Amino acid sequence: MLGTEKLGEQTLNTIAKLALSSQLKDSDHLEVTVKTSPEKIVNGEVESLLIEGKGLVIETDLRVESLEIAMKKIAIDPLKALTGNIELTQPTVGTAHLTLTQTDLNRAFNSPDLRTKIDVLDTYLSRGETKVTVPEKRCELYENGTVGVETLVKLQPSGETQDVAFTTTPKIAEGGRSVILKDIDYAPGKEVSEELTEAFLEVARKMLNLSHFEKQGLALRINHLNIDADKITLSAAADITQFPTL
Repeated sequence: MLGTEKLGEQTLNTIAKLALSSQLKDSDHLEVTVKTSPEKIVNGEVESLLIEGKGLVIETDLRVESLEIAMKKIAIDPLKALTGNIELTQPTVGTAHLTLTQTDLNRAFNSPDLRTKIDVLDTYLSRGETKVTVPEKRCELYENGTVGVETLVKLQPSGETQDVAFTTTPKIAEGGRSVILKDIDYAPGKEVSEELTEAFLEVARKMLNLSHFEKQGLALRINHLNIDADKITLSAAADITQFPTL
């Protein structure tokens, strides 16, 4: 009986790992641990599922230093599970922990692929409609929980550029779906107008939206955010409606 039980777990571990790997661009390490038994599978139950990853590249230039997702008491379709297909029969709430390094964040902020999605904004300034782009940006994470940001803002159609530098404190947005920047303190001589500040913050809001880190059937809600020197750690509730499939 013990051998059969382990075989069931090992089979589901392999299926789950292959399914997740197929949706990643790259990874340094990925481990999936399923706890169950043949009897529970027949009854449509999985006791727990733990996903642990290091150096996960979710899409080009979007890398997560570490990721852990844990779920318990998962309801699955027993017939499909026995044929190698894990299908949830009801939503599951788990926990997720993500760590991103300062290097990862800067790579993402300056990724050509991501910039085409979120970089260009239209905003209304006092002199009329102006297109704002942020072609260069760099952030630094501090132990006191603040973030230093240096960026170049370019206005079109004038082509005017302006260096911007400030420190800010990231906070969890209402509902936990994104991170927002509060208490902006500009460096002397590198301030911008209120309108341009709002335009830049809109870029930041789009970049820091959790949708970039999610896959189909997985939604995250942040409940804790911690910043140390060189890294940011997020803890979140994970709402799972669909297990990744090949």
